[in-house]
Amino acid sequence: MKRELAILINFRGMMYINMSHIVFLLPGHGLKPIGGHKVVYEYANRFIDQGNEVSIIYGASCLFNKMSLQKKSFAVFRYLYFKFSKKYLPYSWFDLNRKISIYYSWDLSEKHIKGDIVFATSMETAIISNQYKTIDKKNIYYLIQDFEYWHWGKELATQTWHFNFTKIVISPWFQELGNQLGVKTTLIENGFDFEKFYVDLPVEKKDKFSVIMLYHKLESKGSSDGIKALNIVKERIPQLKVILFGTSKRPENLPDWYKYYQLPNKETLKNIYNQSAVYVGTSHTEGWGLTIGEAMQCGCAVACTNNDGYLIMAEHNETALVSSIKDPEALSENIVKLVENDDLRFNLAKNGNLNIQKYTWEKSFQKINELIKK
Repeated sequence: MKRELAILINFRGMMYINMSHIVFLLPGHGLKPIGGHKVVYEYANRFIDQGNEVSIIYGASCLFNKMSLQKKSFAVFRYLYFKFSKKYLPYSWFDLNRKISIYYSWDLSEKHIKGDIVFATSMETAIISNQYKTIDKKNIYYLIQDFEYWHWGKELATQTWHFNFTKIVISPWFQELGNQLGVKTTLIENGFDFEKFYVDLPVEKKDKFSVIMLYHKLESKGSSDGIKALNIVKERIPQLKVILFGTSKRPENLPDWYKYYQLPNKETLKNIYNQSAVYVGTSHTEGWGLTIGEAMQCGCAVACTNNDGYLIMAEHNETALVSSIKDPEALSENIVKLVENDDLRFNLAKNGNLNIQKYTWEKSFQKINELIKK
């Protein structure tokens, strides 16, 4: 397959470009919003708006042979369930252009790939696309959104960085990791949706006792640390009001003074960000600090951990108050400072909001589009 763009001239002498067929490979699917999938959908929408043909293929059983018997059985069940229910479609939580072709397959074998340009978007999809025989490796782009060692181990995750693809990383710390591995990467940071998230309520008018935090079951998200910190703050500041949001059900044994939103839509999420004066970021590791960025878009002052994904946007005493990961005491101290010090809270919220404006999907797409055209 050729990736070169053919220039055609019509009978009027006007020039136009025969655009590409771009294929995104995704590992599995989910009923709930997935940050890595959202990034793919943002790019897919923009590629099709430019006149390209775009396909998204979900692989139900990536690396099936490496699974345990129990996981293999579960993979078969999931495949059948989603194949017939079609609940893998993302339209309920993302406004994906309906012109984009969506396929759900048992695997991501080469027979499913009909495009000119392929994007591997995870280590599993990178491993599979590295086995393709008829697709030139120069036409495969590896969108690295995290160092994905948690399922298959660090050794296999590291191997994928050495595949002969064009590698795109979303964070400066991934580019530094690539340098350490002797791997050339192109940095294209993610953007934010400024039509969906923005300041509705001036920072000075927010209730300073209102705090918001993402809740997630994964230990690496640090939600238990955040709840410990907030409980400490509640003892010192009884007026504290906390909003949690997440994809799972309300956690058991969560005190009544926590308000919980399960799967809020974008409008609801924008509103609760705007109601809140402080956002608490608790993750131990992040590829990209999506939620602290959204909170900054809506005028929250941020208290967060010092993981590399957050530090892209969170500079201590400039755009946020930053503390060490797994340190609820230090995190609680920073939350208290933001609640009690109006000037500090106002300044950090405004600085964060100003700084976050530079991360747009338009800039990100321009960079990725130029990379492909080269």
